[in-house]
Amino acid sequence: MTTIFDWINQFRNAWGDNFQAVGDLVLYAWIISFVNLVLCGGALNEKFGIQPRTWLGLVGILFSPFLHKDWKHLIGNTIPFALLGCWVLLRGTDDFWVVTLVIVLVGGLAEWLLGSPNSVSYGASGVVFGYVAFLIAQGYLEDNPLLVIGSIAIGGVYGFTLRGLFPGETGISWQGHLFGFLAGMLAASYLDTFRNMFL
Repeated sequence: MTTIFDWINQFRNAWGDNFQAVGDLVLYAWIISFVNLVLCGGALNEKFGIQPRTWLGLVGILFSPFLHKDWKHLIGNTIPFALLGCWVLLRGTDDFWVVTLVIVLVGGLAEWLLGSPNSVSYGASGVVFGYVAFLIAQGYLEDNPLLVIGSIAIGGVYGFTLRGLFPGETGISWQGHLFGFLAGMLAASYLDTFRNMFL
């Protein structure tokens, strides 16, 4: 008799070791969301989201990408995160972790420093915007229009258009999107400079 654990193992084998990092991050986000939304009634969002210029808000830089308002928010971030994350992973696991950490840390710190007072932001959309920016910048630096067109297309299909980088919809952290986007461009520039210097 096939169990759910057999299905998970089959999926992981089909997914391949190269994409395990993205799968693991998605799994963590879903587990944390279950704990947050089902067991804690969403209370972790206020405690561990990014709260600009507060000491507790610094913790939110690391935890906020795993927190979501509701299941729709989580699903809306999961699909583009997985697609774009796998595309970034094609460049290698080391590059994936460097890009992801730069986006999370630099983008999160910028939001903590410059975000709206008395606000709390959370969700993985800043990371998604960062991946879009990274792939666009890499496409430009490598003269690869496929990267540029593909990343814009994926972002556009799932609603992560450039309009999300500016003030607009109430309850949406446009600063998180903008700083994530800029951090993705910084990550591309960093990796390109690093390769030119040492490779």
